[in-house]
Parts: sequence; structure tokens; C-alpha cells
Amino acid sequence: EVRKVIEEMLAQFEVLDEFNFQLPDEQFSDKWDAYGWPRKIEDTVDEVNKQIDKDRNAYQDEMRSEQAAFDRELDDLELVIADFGKHQDIQEIESIGKEVRMRSKALKDHNALAKKFQSREILFGLEQ
Repeated sequence: EVRKVIEEMLAQFEVLDEFNFQLPDEQFSDKWDAYGWPRKIEDTVDEVNKQIDKDRNAYQDEMRSEQAAFDRELDDLELVIADFGKHQDIQEIESIGKEVRMRSKALKDHNALAKKFQSREILFGLEQ
């Protein structure tokens, strides 16, 4: 709708130019602003798109870094959990129970993080 109005206005200015009509300063300035605005808008859109791409890449790099740390922590948890089967001394049941509860919470936290990473991968269009 705005584009139509601008095109109409520019067409009217062209007719006036054909008859060598001298525009008042304000209208002359409006005419050149109307010619220049589409370019300004395109330049702004280009700048914003470049910034979006830059931000997207930065967020993706940050996500990959977080996922690498997550994978290392998960590997450590797997080793600790695998060691639980080696416990046989009933006297250590209290300390082992504390360790199990602590690791259980860590597993729940990692499960929540895994879901968070999956949703981010969907946003970035990455394979899961």
C-alpha cells in the first residue's frame, strides 16, 4: 500500500519534471527522499540479515561448546555409574546411597539439558 503511494508520488514528480516545474524546497527534498528510501531500507535489511547470520553462527558455536562439555560430563557419569556394581561392602551403604542420590540428580539435570539441546538443534535445523 505504501509502495503504491510512493510510486504514484514519483510518477507525479516525473510529470512535473517533464514540464520543467520548479518544486518548492520542501517538496524537492521530499522527492529525493522518496527516491532514496527504498535503497536505505534495502541497506538496513542487508545489515540486519548479516547481523542475524553472525549471531546465529555465534549461538551455534556456543551450543556446540556446551554440548561438548555435556558429553564429557556424561562420559564421567557413565564411568561412576558403572563402578556402582563393584561395591560389595554393606558397611558403605550410607555413603554409596548418598553418591547414588547425587548421581541420580546429575542424571536428571543432564536429561533436561539433553532436551534443551534437542530443541536448539531443531531451531538450527541440525540433525538430532
